[in-house]
Amino acid sequence: MKLKRKIILPALLAAHLAVFPGGPAQAAPVESKLFINQPQAVVAGEAYTLDVPPRVWQGTTMLPLRFVGENILAAQVHWDQSTGTITMSKDGTSVQLTLNQPQVFVNGRPVTLAVPPFTEKDRTLVPLRFLAETFGYEVHYDAGEKSILLRPALPPVAQFDLSQEVITAGQKIWAYDQSYDPYGYPIVERRWRINRDPKLTASSLASFFTMPAAGEYIIGLQVKNKAGVWSEWAEKTLIVKPNEPPVIVDFQAVPPEIDQGEDLAFTYRASNEPWEEVVEERWRYRPLDETVALAGQPRSLFRAGTYEITLQVKDAYGNWSEPATTYVTVTDRVREEELVYKF
Repeated sequence: MKLKRKIILPALLAAHLAVFPGGPAQAAPVESKLFINQPQAVVAGEAYTLDVPPRVWQGTTMLPLRFVGENILAAQVHWDQSTGTITMSKDGTSVQLTLNQPQVFVNGRPVTLAVPPFTEKDRTLVPLRFLAETFGYEVHYDAGEKSILLRPALPPVAQFDLSQEVITAGQKIWAYDQSYDPYGYPIVERRWRINRDPKLTASSLASFFTMPAAGEYIIGLQVKNKAGVWSEWAEKTLIVKPNEPPVIVDFQAVPPEIDQGEDLAFTYRASNEPWEEVVEERWRYRPLDETVALAGQPRSLFRAGTYEITLQVKDAYGNWSEPATTYVTVTDRVREEELVYKF
């Protein structure tokens, strides 16, 4: 099993995401090997001797059609001698070729080959890449031994888990990416998607909104391997509960009665989600005999009377609390003049 590597990404839905790549070991797929200019072939561990070996012709690798079609691709191959056409079919894919003609038809759609099919010793040879790509096979060429490895093209598998299925908006959440490739190719690209909406698809969850409405979200992941093949979508459901605004409790002046020019302080507690910080304060104050409030937190007051002090706080998610109010009484005694206190 591979060691999991932790990658922290910015979060979806005001959360944080960590990705832990890795995946289960998979059974090896059936492989076939042929050799350029050599009659030997090995299919699923069984040795064969070919009448005509693979050739390189005009820069294109050509394979014996019937042997590859029937023994490797498991396709049905039909030869029409009267028209010189060959038909191959498998799993809904039909290919029609004509000897010495570059144009072939795949499910009725014309395709032009770099090298047309030709015969050698009564065996038809066709381009390797065309056969493999048409019927979903991967091709690997070993220049050292001049061998061709054919195996079914398997996509990577997207797979991940969420640390929690229900969160409050703004709360951290962890995802464990266990995507893997059956052939061991590196995973080189990821696509994240929200609610199966093509417009909400990006390479990073950080590209999505950070202040979602409460509700149910379908998080999708698709991965691509080094061979350029994309996986199917893997999906998880995440329930997002509303992020409630903070509530100010125990708001009071210290002391509640001061002389003019005396230092003034305040204490309060904000009831909020335990993992979320208060990031901003909004202060207002006014004498009770006036209607216009001044902005800011007063450090002292310089006129006798009773003052109303209000406070609001904002949490990291952006919610403002309801205003909390306390009162300060200022006596006739002057501790320090305003100009002296301020300057």
